[in-house]
Amino acid sequence: MKWYADYILYIISFAFFLLDLMLIIKYEGLRPMVHEVQKKMVEFGVDIIVFPYLVLLVTVGRILSEYLDSVIPFALIMLIATFLAALLSIRAKNQAEKFIKFTKSITRNVIIANTLVIALIGILQIKLLCKSIGIKELLGIILPLAIYALLSTRYLHIIEQGISKR
Repeated sequence: MKWYADYILYIISFAFFLLDLMLIIKYEGLRPMVHEVQKKMVEFGVDIIVFPYLVLLVTVGRILSEYLDSVIPFALIMLIATFLAALLSIRAKNQAEKFIKFTKSITRNVIIANTLVIALIGILQIKLLCKSIGIKELLGIILPLAIYALLSTRYLHIIEQGISKR
C-alpha cells in the first residue's frame, strides 16, 4: 500500500504544481497599471478562488478511478469540471461586472482560507485511501499550495495597486 500513497501524493502534488505554473504564466509580468489590471480583473477571482477546486475535483476523479479500477469516475468528473469551466468562461464574458466585483471582494484572508480548505481536502483524501500520513505526504500537499497562496497574494497586491490608481 506504500506505493499507492506515493502515487496519490504524486497526482495531487503534480496537479497543484500545474496550478502554480498556470498562475505564473498568466499573471507574471502584470504591472499595477490601470489598463493592464482592468484586463485581468474579470478572470482573476475565478483563477484564484474557483479554479483550484476544479483542479482538486479532477484530481479526486483521477484517484477514484485508480482506486475503483475504472475510468468511469474520472470521465464523469472531467465532464462536470469541463462543463463548469465553460459555464464560468461564458458568464465571465457576459457578466464581466459581477466578476470584477468578485475580484474586488477577495482579500488575503480569503486566499489563506481557500488554501487551508484545499489542503484539508487533499490530506483527508490521502488519509481515507491510504490510512497513514507522513511528513512526505504533508510536504507534498502543503508545498505546492503554499506556492499557490504566495503567488495569489502577490498578484492580488498588484491588482489592488492598479485599482487604487483609478
